[in-house]
Amino acid sequence: SKNQKATRAGCCLGDLNASIYCYASILTALYSLTKTEEGCHIDTSMLDCMVSVLSEPVAEYFATGEDPQKQGNDNPSLTPFSSFSTLDKEIVICIGSEKLWLLLLKVINKEEWQNRSEFKFPQALNKNKELLRYELEEILKQHNAKYWTNKMQKTGVPCSNINTIADMTKMEQIKHRKMLIKSGNSVFAGNPIRLSSYPIIEERAEAPSLGANNKQILREFDI
Repeated sequence: SKNQKATRAGCCLGDLNASIYCYASILTALYSLTKTEEGCHIDTSMLDCMVSVLSEPVAEYFATGEDPQKQGNDNPSLTPFSSFSTLDKEIVICIGSEKLWLLLLKVINKEEWQNRSEFKFPQALNKNKELLRYELEEILKQHNAKYWTNKMQKTGVPCSNINTIADMTKMEQIKHRKMLIKSGNSVFAGNPIRLSSYPIIEERAEAPSLGANNKQILREFDI
């Protein structure tokens, strides 16, 4: 939140982000090779990649002259677009248009809020986000997270549970997408890239022990 210390992201964003940019850079260079018949040197730094994903706050800083402040889980320009408490745990609600705002009001049976000046989408809502959070959570705390996510999803309101890793591994969509890969006695996150010409790998051979394939590799090089 705004008044708490900086928090580390839950995964290695710098490494993952840089690797994705490098992947795109290599593909771009290969495509350029087919057009120009010339190779090129790729220069992609982790620092540059992290600055690149900050495009919105960087633009905001130079447009306003003010340093963007910590927003916690809130979207800086849209409300309600954050995590909210229910009876048993938090859920995420993502309202990105007036149409979705009106659908949410229907779900929580507060359609009269659309006539309140402080709750007009989007500027007034964003200005009064703390008031909205208080009043919205008063309603959400009357039922549990499952009740609200089921009701919102049926109505077309973007929302989600905040899942633990254990929760995620049990999701039917994760199983359907085959995003968990077995390797011996271990399980890893799979590759999200799907190509129609390549099969989805659901199980890989267990990693060999140190030196286990030395003879095979040496034979391949006639050593």
